[in-house]
Amino acid sequence: MTITSRVSVLLSTVALGGVLLTMPIMSQTATVSASTTTQLTSNTLALSDGTYQVPLNVYKTGTTNTSAMMQYMNNTAVLTIANGTVKIDVSTKSQADMDMMTSFSLNNYTGVKQGTHWLVSMPTSVWQNTMASHMVIDVPLIGWHEEPNADFAFNTANTTKLH
Repeated sequence: MTITSRVSVLLSTVALGGVLLTMPIMSQTATVSASTTTQLTSNTLALSDGTYQVPLNVYKTGTTNTSAMMQYMNNTAVLTIANGTVKIDVSTKSQADMDMMTSFSLNNYTGVKQGTHWLVSMPTSVWQNTMASHMVIDVPLIGWHEEPNADFAFNTANTTKLH
């Protein structure tokens, strides 16, 4: 699995109005997975049916070091729990950030794109507070294709019930 700084360079380039920065790109290889990440709380989703706002962190895979992707994602998620299913709503900070993301998944459950939101549904029985994500980022105008991974950590111990 490769973690690179290219995503940060690309996304900051778009945020700066499309000015392409020329700089060396460094990468490193990691062989850890979300299952080795320190959990914020137990992996049991102990919330009753309802809708909750939950603090979100995005970490470099297998660590508690903030991922470059965190600067493009909102720091809260919305969980909607009903009848044994949890719908996870994570969002980007802008439409420009979202437009580059062509695919998103959490623990191999594929997200559905709606505006600046990714909606991912899964059975509550497979819930984990830290989930491996996979994203596909494409910018055809400059021939950019990247498939970064990160750990999305949901702090269900600090939820706010919305309804």
